[in-house]
Order: sequence, then structure tokens, then C-alpha cells
Amino acid sequence: FNPYARQAVRWHQRVMTVENLEFLRRLPVRQIFTDDTGRSYLLIHGSPRAPLDEYLFPWLPESEFKAVLSYVRQDDLLLGHTHVPMLKEIEGRRIINPGSVGQPRDGDWRASYALMDTETGEVTFHRVEYDVEESARKIIEAGLPRFLADRLFEGL
Repeated sequence: FNPYARQAVRWHQRVMTVENLEFLRRLPVRQIFTDDTGRSYLLIHGSPRAPLDEYLFPWLPESEFKAVLSYVRQDDLLLGHTHVPMLKEIEGRRIINPGSVGQPRDGDWRASYALMDTETGEVTFHRVEYDVEESARKIIEAGLPRFLADRLFEGL
């Protein structure tokens, strides 16, 4: 962790309830599902090679994405971790990152999400404005590093 992330984790450890922690512990590291058309998906936070640690950024070479897909049996890989929206299509398979509703990191401060039409296969990315001033204020009032609040305005 960078020092800001470490402080945020420690803050969460102090304020989360036992019920919150138990809920998080019960969440699966990966989820596999199939849609009505028979297309299969692996949903994972970071990467199938390192579910909690690996960052798959859109600017990586295609060979890197092919290597990641070699770990996946499913048609498509849905992931996050980078907070950067991405759609990579490689040999009929896709790697999809919807971005981030909180703290997008692609230079656009608005919340990012994606919708997938499983009938047509179309993936669309969307942005939503939110009260960034209020969010930043709450971060600062909570005693978290100002950097975490300031970065909201830049989407970095």
C-alpha cells in the first residue's frame, strides 16, 4: 500500500462494525456465471493471476492481456482494481473494467460504470456527476489524508 491507502485501511478498521467485516469476509474472491445466451464470465477484482494485487491497465500490450486470458476458461473477464474503464477484445473474448463509482483514476472525476447487454453483447460505459465537494468534505472531516479528498476533483 502507498501511505494514503494504508491510512484509509486503518481508518476503516477502526470504524467498521463486526457485521461489516463478516460481510466482507464472506464475499467470494471470484464469481463465475453464464448468461442466457450461454456466454460465460469470470468476475474478479484484480486479475486471475493475482486477484487482489495485479493491476491491468488499458495501455498494457496485447500480449499481456492474452497471457491473463490464458488463466481463464470463461468467455469474458470482468474486473476492476485500476478504477480505469476498459474494454479489450481479443480473439472473441473480452476483458471489461467498468471503471469506478468511487475515485475514478482516468482523469475524469465523474463516477464511471458499464452496462452489458447480454443479448447483443454490447458494452456501454457511462458517467454520472455527483457532489464531489461533499464527498471531499466528508473525507477531510473523517481525518483521512487531504490527498484522498483532493484527488476526487481530478479523477486521479
